[in-house]
Parts: sequence; structure tokens; C-alpha cells
Amino acid sequence: MPLPALLIATAKTALGAAIAPMVSQARDVALSVAQDTLMGFVAGKMTVEEWASHLSETIDDVKNRIIDDSGLRFVGGQLRFAQSIKTSGDINVSFHLYFLDDEKKWQKAEGDSEIPFSLLTQDALNELKEKSEVIFEIE
Repeated sequence: MPLPALLIATAKTALGAAIAPMVSQARDVALSVAQDTLMGFVAGKMTVEEWASHLSETIDDVKNRIIDDSGLRFVGGQLRFAQSIKTSGDINVSFHLYFLDDEKKWQKAEGDSEIPFSLLTQDALNELKEKSEVIFEIE
């Protein structure tokens, strides 16, 4: 299964019973877009910035679907790339989306997946080794 689909399919949520179905629905909407995107570039190695650019559309789809279906107010989020703790030859890619409900209580949607080193350029691997993690803000 392509990375964006895995990233969304493995989404763990603390949004509660009312919001969890929306994350699932958003995953389904984003799945076909994510698969088409990944198929277009999986043959070549990419930088961290290129991965972030390709994954941002899928994450934006999830964010917008939650906003549209729940009325939550999006506050911010992050897309994070770091060396995997689980597997030595992989990079962990995770996203964290933060929302406020009508009662001003925090709600969070998150997910993560692993991608092999072989899908990143040497410069990208050097950057991750040097910095430990690369974080992009989601607006």
C-alpha cells in the first residue's frame, strides 16, 4: 500500500467517537488521490521537502474533511520526518493535527508510517542524520 495511504490508514485519533468516523471518511476520500500521487513519483528518490510536498495534499484533505464534517476549528499541525525507532533502515513519517471544539477543548488527529531509506536522496538522508528530525508546519 502506498505511503500516503498507509499514513492515513494507520491514523490514530484522540478525537472521540463523534470525530473518529470523519477521520475514516477523510482517509477514504484521500486514498485515491494519494495513490495516484505516489505512483507518479515512487520510481525516483526524493528529498524530504519533496516528500512533504507530496504528502501535504493528503494531509490537507484529512484536515479539511474534519473541519467540514465536525465544525472543529483547525489550530495547527506538523508533518515530521525522523529516523525510525522501530526499524533501522526506515524513516518515520508522522503527522499531528490540532483542533479546538466548541467548548474550547483540544482535539488531535495523528498518524504515522515508515518509508525505506532507499526512497530518499543521499542529501535527504544526510540532513536527517545531521538534524535527527525535520518538521514542517501544517497550516
